[in-house]
Amino acid sequence: MSGLQAVLIVAIALPALAVALWPLGRRRPDRAPAAFARADYDRRLELDEEKTALYRALRELEFDHEAGQYIGMNNR
Repeated sequence: MSGLQAVLIVAIALPALAVALWPLGRRRPDRAPAAFARADYDRRLELDEEKTALYRALRELEFDHEAGQYIGMNNR
């Protein structure tokens, strides 16, 4: 093996090894910061309340429709 071949192998192998091992060397936080977790939780609660209100409105509309108490374009 010539010196040029060894240099080329090292020039290709080292960056490839660095890319492959990069995720192992990074420090990851154990958990998300509390502010982000709280914001996610608050947003989920807000969306859950909105979903509940929408389902309640749909049930009321369905009940009114079945009872014949809906307001349509032809019922003026």
